[in-house]
Amino acid sequence: KKPLFNMNKYKFIISAFLFTFACHSLNAQSHGIIVGTTYGDFKTKIASMSDIKFNKQYSFNFLVGYGYNHSFNNRLELGSSLIYSQQKAVKTSGYGVVGDDPSVNNYNFKTHYLALEEVIKYRITDHIKVGVGAAPTWHMKMTLWDDNEVSPIIDIPLLLQTEVETKYADIRLSYKLGTFNLLKNSIIDSAHHSVISLSLFYGFVY
Repeated sequence: KKPLFNMNKYKFIISAFLFTFACHSLNAQSHGIIVGTTYGDFKTKIASMSDIKFNKQYSFNFLVGYGYNHSFNNRLELGSSLIYSQQKAVKTSGYGVVGDDPSVNNYNFKTHYLALEEVIKYRITDHIKVGVGAAPTWHMKMTLWDDNEVSPIIDIPLLLQTEVETKYADIRLSYKLGTFNLLKNSIIDSAHHSVISLSLFYGFVY
């Protein structure tokens, strides 16, 4: 497949991600490590001319990263995190009408990626914050549809997050949905990364 961007543009985008992350960290009040798990899939839309049918199979994966928080006031806060994660999914397909013996195939979808999560958070109680933001993502190595490698590729998922502060760590529940179409062929019209994550932020205050 022809890449969506040339390599110079990739380097520029990734450099911009890291520069933004570094600049924001200078004014942060707290820093910390992030560990957690993800549960997700690639949301696919089948082409109208195809008779393939997919059975959804979500999978658990991991995430690790580093982040910081910058408080503007008692209620409003900016959270930035640099996350490394992977996502794997297996889709089982069959052809033919219900009741026939379908020809079954398993298709593997997987990616390794870096994401810069930028979230504006609002404190609704003393220990609970809700936030919305974006997570520019660099899929460093992506394989969609078995050996159909389409990496590297850039996506900018929308991000929703709820955070609960505890004595030892902050618990984060997040949902991300990719906005860029990652795959289009004669069978699939679109594929978007969709993932729920549960993570712990172990922070220390400066």
